[in-house]
Amino acid sequence: MTTLCRALGIPTRSVTNFESAHDCDGSVTIDYHWNNDDEPIEYLNDSVWNFHVWNESWFKRWDLPEGYDGWQVHDATPQEASEGVMRCGPAPQKAIKEGNVYLPHDAPFIFAEVNGDKVHWLREDDGSMTVLHKEPNAVGKRISTKAVGSNRRNDITDEYKYDEGTEKERQAVRRAFRYSSSRSEHNVYNVPEPDVKFDLVTPETLQIGHDFALTVHMKNTVEEERNVSLSLSAVASYYTGVPCNVITKQKYTKVLAPN
Repeated sequence: MTTLCRALGIPTRSVTNFESAHDCDGSVTIDYHWNNDDEPIEYLNDSVWNFHVWNESWFKRWDLPEGYDGWQVHDATPQEASEGVMRCGPAPQKAIKEGNVYLPHDAPFIFAEVNGDKVHWLREDDGSMTVLHKEPNAVGKRISTKAVGSNRRNDITDEYKYDEGTEKERQAVRRAFRYSSSRSEHNVYNVPEPDVKFDLVTPETLQIGHDFALTVHMKNTVEEERNVSLSLSAVASYYTGVPCNVITKQKYTKVLAPN
């Protein structure tokens, strides 16, 4: 696609997004569901690919309000159908960064690929769901293209989103969610934050065939004691994030003193 567009005189580049999310239902969140036995409900889950590649082309958008010219995102290998056709884009890169996903074309899906929050849900036997945990910075890492005039990597993450955790980035996420498929049924941004915070610490590098250690940091943020039940599952998965085999499960109970 890059070669074809350039041959037609359209400035185009290929873009690689690492930890690239695949939102299946237009929720603009990357949803994982668990039952009461701490097992994943795979058929309901979205996924995160190790990486995914698309294209950007530079042109004017006479069909959009002023300010959305420039890089337009389109995908020659789309992952979901758009209005019944396998296609994706072109969506203005600027709209993705600001969370203005009401603009065409397929902006909600592209936004979720680079900046969707991972949301873990507990699904009860009656079908009701409760938010267990949100991961606001799990997708859209080291978004890259080839540098002009050299073979070096050019990191363009800041062209797709503001720095993770900043107020501007959170505003863009909340703005995008207002146009999502689940904005009225399950507003994950109206859910109060839990009393106990969890942080899973994984090693930077792993050597195949060797053991490795995982550490879970737990912090009680309130003035009262909390009894914590912790479940850890190790699951082998494909590069598309789809799980294939459960390796091990472990459960722990801890009492956390106030603060």
